[in-house]
Amino acid sequence: VIAIDPRLSNVAAKAHEWLPISPGTDGALAGAIAHVLLTEGLWNREFVGDFKDGKNLFVAGKAVDETTFAEKETYGLVKWWNLELKDRTP
Repeated sequence: VIAIDPRLSNVAAKAHEWLPISPGTDGALAGAIAHVLLTEGLWNREFVGDFKDGKNLFVAGKAVDETTFAEKETYGLVKWWNLELKDRTP
């Protein structure tokens, strides 16, 4: 067990490893862990699946065909894009 905590808490004291990160750097640590998992292929492909680069259908100024995606997977995101976001600039 690894405890990631800026202070030596009860859990950190009993952990196998204690990583005393600086407050506010937990996001950077999470990004670094995700980078290693993805670049070295350490995720469970059978459970998660394999990542494929797909075509980005969300292009500024263009509407996306709502039938391209299953609604149960998008939760209204495509409709929101078409109504609110497609004509906005970043």
